[in-house]
Amino acid sequence: EACRLRLSEAVKSAVPEFKAVSGKLDVPAELISQVEILVQAAPDISTAIRHLAVLPGLLEVDIGQLRQGAREQLQETPFLALIPSTNYHPDGKVTHRSRDFEENVERWASISVSFHLALVEGLLRHFLIHTEAQFEDETLVAALADWPHLPGHRRDLLAVASERFAKRDWVSSGCIVALAYEAVLRDLLRAADYPALKVEPDGVQMDETLNSLVRTDAAREILGREHCDLVTHVLCDPALGWNLRNDVAHGTVRPETLTPTRVLLVWLLLIRVTCFVAGPSAEDAGSPS
Repeated sequence: EACRLRLSEAVKSAVPEFKAVSGKLDVPAELISQVEILVQAAPDISTAIRHLAVLPGLLEVDIGQLRQGAREQLQETPFLALIPSTNYHPDGKVTHRSRDFEENVERWASISVSFHLALVEGLLRHFLIHTEAQFEDETLVAALADWPHLPGHRRDLLAVASERFAKRDWVSSGCIVALAYEAVLRDLLRAADYPALKVEPDGVQMDETLNSLVRTDAAREILGREHCDLVTHVLCDPALGWNLRNDVAHGTVRPETLTPTRVLLVWLLLIRVTCFVAGPSAEDAGSPS
């Protein structure tokens, strides 16, 4: 018992105390108007969600441009550029340290991505307020629009995630769709003749994981570099991003992290993959279906 108490005290002293910081964010009226027009023009909510997934500028960030902006800002404020900082996971472990100029550039660029995602979440919250009552068990899976590259067993799994979202079980839906995204992206890339495999020296084959897939030239040519940058931040950046897919896979995700807007965002990322078709029979392989 004394040993357990000492261990508990040691853990408490090692983990920093986190305090919530909140602020007000106003989503531009032009963006809200665009989404409302999209909903009104769509024949059903599933089609509106599919259109939302490809709304220009919503699911893209130009990380190169953000790095350049951060670099210019820090050059004008050298004191800020040299201040060390530490990023923590909610469970207390250190995920990134900024100890020099270039590491601070990465940190400030990631903060800019977070500002963009805050706007996206605000917009999705507005969308859900006006449409959530229309969600049925098949709404989100119907937004996949019978994508030809989706295996039946994968569709069955996503149908469960769709049903759980409609029942407001955000955690179950989020866990399923965050993990399924990797497989759906792999389905598209293999249809486009990218093998998405890793071969060990002894000849054993393994599926290429999301951290690698989303950074490949094949994925960036089909989905777009800016979109892949946002996917990386949301799903598989353990240092400075949300890292949702990895946290779910490793069992470190917290229920409060999987909010309705964040889960819908991951659904939109997955649905966007299904807006592209590839194959030898398609003259416009890789274009929006």
